[in-house]
Amino acid sequence: MRTLALLGKRDAHAGRAFALILLLSSAAVAASNAVLYAQRDAIVRLASNNAAVRAAFEKIVWVLVPHIQTRLIALASCSLLIPLGRPILNVAATFGCFYLIACPTVGALAIFDVAHLSVAARMMLCLGTTSIAQAPLALFGLGFCANLDWVSAGKVVSSRANNDKMAIACVAANLEPPVAGPPLCIAGGPAGREGGETS
Repeated sequence: MRTLALLGKRDAHAGRAFALILLLSSAAVAASNAVLYAQRDAIVRLASNNAAVRAAFEKIVWVLVPHIQTRLIALASCSLLIPLGRPILNVAATFGCFYLIACPTVGALAIFDVAHLSVAARMMLCLGTTSIAQAPLALFGLGFCANLDWVSAGKVVSSRANNDKMAIACVAANLEPPVAGPPLCIAGGPAGREGGETS
């Protein structure tokens, strides 16, 4: 939200602010992941009372660490796609990473056992499916942000925000905003259209 606010103001340092926020949040999550991993015995005890289940879960609980880390970076780095008017790119990247990379990989290695892995390794793959998808998604998002023209992005966000404000003002004044085109309000709905009144 802070980055969007800066982009809306066309702040030239929005990119630096985004990088700093991402760096600090990643560091905070990494610290919490370290605590999580250090307390893995307690997590395993909470998961089950059965000794065999605990032993199996203890081998794969570390998968939660990359899951949380990659999720944060993927969500944060791709969060600007929709405000910048690129929702199709967001959906395509998410679909590609999950259904074209992660699912076939896990399906081949864990379900169909192409590589003849142990049960523990196959369980790790199944539990880590989301991480396998989120890692390339995070790289895609970071690459997008690294190559983003932040000045042009500020213009796009500012323009879209102003259009939204105009639409809200039209609704508040009981006027009907146009379907497309410049942010003008058509007065009085159908009656106003007949009279050709605009404001």
